[in-house]
Amino acid sequence: MDRLDTTRLTDLVGKRLKSASRLRDLALRQQELIRERKMGDLMSLLARKQRLFDALRDVDRQLDPYRDQDPEARSWRCAEDRQRCARAVQCCDQLLSEVRRLEQQSERLLVQQRDDLALALQTAHGAAAACGAYAAHTSFQSNPSKSA
Repeated sequence: MDRLDTTRLTDLVGKRLKSASRLRDLALRQQELIRERKMGDLMSLLARKQRLFDALRDVDRQLDPYRDQDPEARSWRCAEDRQRCARAVQCCDQLLSEVRRLEQQSERLLVQQRDDLALALQTAHGAAAACGAYAAHTSFQSNPSKSA
């Protein structure tokens, strides 16, 4: 492997790191929007996240040939370049792990909100039915001639 290949590898790892960092930022914002119940803004954010996931998948495909190589056989311009690239890979993996954790938390928040809303709707429906029955009963008692 020549230095051009390691330069390309470093560039791709940098793109991957940038995408992972942006995804983490959006995942944090996503939780804020969920907590604030801003579903319109959330939908917009999810569309942006999808584009980032697509870009990340594209970079990962470009990185595929490097996965089969022996890292020791790569020709780096200097040892520091190799170390920087290795740190970037490690940082990217940590960010993506954090994104997964944040996504799971967001899903739990949404499920909880959905369940809370379902319970509120069920309670409201029960209260409305009770009010309707009470109103019908009071109307019937105050005007019994309507039943005849």
